[in-house]
Parts: sequence; structure tokens; C-alpha cells
Amino acid sequence: ASAFTAAVTAAGEARSPANGSSSGSVPFRDAGAATGHERRVIPIDLFAMGKFMESEAQVESYLQELTSCTVKLEQVDGGLQLAATGPPRAVDCVSELVDLFTSFHGPRMEKMVTTLPARLQSRLESLGGRSPFEERTLELQGAAAGLVRGPSGRTAQQIRERTGVARCDVEAAELTAGEGGVARLRIGGLRSRVKACAALIERLATSWDVEGMDFVSRKISIERALVMERLEDPEGRARR
Repeated sequence: ASAFTAAVTAAGEARSPANGSSSGSVPFRDAGAATGHERRVIPIDLFAMGKFMESEAQVESYLQELTSCTVKLEQVDGGLQLAATGPPRAVDCVSELVDLFTSFHGPRMEKMVTTLPARLQSRLESLGGRSPFEERTLELQGAAAGLVRGPSGRTAQQIRERTGVARCDVEAAELTAGEGGVARLRIGGLRSRVKACAALIERLATSWDVEGMDFVSRKISIERALVMERLEDPEGRARR
């Protein structure tokens, strides 16, 4: 199931097991009855420590945005653990997301969230009253679409990495629409990432402001007469 597919909230949502983990780890719970919150410490598997540490800021921000819990990765005694504080239902979701990222074949969490099971999507939606994911389709004029896509799609990849969206794809078929044609750009991911991505694309498309990117842009005006001189002979016939 796609993480961008609207999840249907199941009636009588089932709670996950107490440890919230299929890997056999036993998180430490510190129940806060007075506030209705709990603090749970979730050990990180030894073989997954590398990708958690490499993407520490991303992991924390994604888990916090998905669940509204306070999340912190902590190094202890040569190991790594994640401390999550929030309502028990939300902390259960943090535990399950950690488990999924541990077993996910890839280092980036924005890719992992596109493969969430529908059941977990529904639980995340119920926490905030709406899906935490969004997908948009933007329309760009041909020249702007070419700038955003970049050579071999490298600029679109930079935009994905810079904003943290899971998807940023120019539909190449639309680029053949001719002068004045419109290209469609699809972006998707967490709502805050999609908003940031759309703002960056608008800046690139409207002002050609490429600050922070690894290339420069320059518009060069070419006189039509000079072009036609190369395309046509003195008698107005097309040159071969």
C-alpha cells in the first residue's frame, strides 16, 4: 500500500503488543499517569545503528512529525537507544516505525514511509485527525520544468534530498508539448516536506534563483535573425 493512499480508519483500533517490536527488543516504559504520557526507551539493533546515526536528525524529525511524540536518539554504553515521550498510542507507533526502519533495506526514512502498511497509516492518521502525508501535482512551463528536472534528473534528486520529500518527478512525456507547453511535476511525502519542496520549486521556476544548488542558471538572448540566417539560405529555403 502506498503511504500517499488515503488510509481508512479501522473501527475498534487494535493496540500493538507491549513491546511494540517484532525484533524481540524489550523497551523500557516509564508511565506518566498524571499527564497521560509515557516515556519509553527503545533499544536500537546493533546492525542498524549505522543508518540511525547517519540520519539522526532526519529520524528524529520524521518520527516527531508522524506521531507528535518527543523523540531523542541517545548513545549509551557503546549502544544506541531511542527515547520517545507521548501518549501511549503514539509511542506504540514510534516503536513500530523504529522496527520497520530497522528492517528496511535502505538508509533514508523518507523512502521507508512510502511503504508503510495500511494498518499503520490508519493509526497515524487517527493520531492527528488527518493523514500526515500529502501528494501534489504542480504544473510548470517547459523551460522551468527543464530547470527543475536538470540533466539526467540530477536537480530533481537534489530537491528531493534537500527538502526530504519521498517523490519529486517530472513527467518527461509532457516536455514534448512544444513551445508554451506545460509539464507536470509530482511531489509527495510528509506534509511539511511537500510544502518546503513546493516553495523551492516555485522559487526556481519563477525567479531562476538557484542559491544552495550545485549549478548556476543563465538566460541568453539570441536574435531571431541570426537563428534564421543559419536555418535558411538567402532564398528562404531550409539549409541542409
